Amino acid sequence: MAREPRAISSEAEIDAPIDLVWSILRDFDSYPDWNPFTISVKTTLELGSPVDMQVKLRPPKAMHQVEYVSSVVEGERVCWGGNVGPRWFINADRCQVLTDLGADRTRYFTTDVFHGIAVGVMFLVVGRHVQRGFDDVARALKERAESLVP
Repeated sequence: MAREPRAISSEAEIDAPIDLVWSILRDFDSYPDWNPFTISVKTTLELGSPVDMQVKLRPPKAMHQVEYVSSVVEGERVCWGGNVGPRWFINADRCQVLTDLGADRTRYFTTDVFHGIAVGVMFLVVGRHVQRGFDDVARALKERAESLVP
C-alpha cells in the first residue's frame, strides 16, 4: 500500500538582496555563526555529492547525517536528500529556494518532503523538532542577511 508523502516547510521574507542571501546559504563554514539547527555542513554541492551535516534535532545534542545533493540552481535553489534505512522505509528530499521579490527583498522557502512506510511514526516522534529547526533556520537566515545589508 502506497503512503502519501508528508512535508515540513518554513519560510521568511527577508529585507536583503537575493545574492546576499544566497551567499549566506552557500557559506557552509559560517553556519555555526548563525544557524541554530544545521550547525555544520560539508559539501562541494556537486550533483550526487555527499552533504555531511550535524543538526540539532533535539538540542543540546547534535545528530550526524549524510544526504546527497540532488539539485542546484546557482543563486536560487539547492536540494539534497537521503534515506533512513532502505528507501521504502523513510526517504526525504529537502529543498531551499530563494525568490527575488524585487526592491532588494528575498523570499526564503525550505521544505522537506518525506516518503515511506514509517513517515507517520517519524512525524509523531520528531516532526515537531524538524518543524522547530526549519522555523529557526528561516528566522536566523533573515536576521543574518538583514544584519549584513549595508
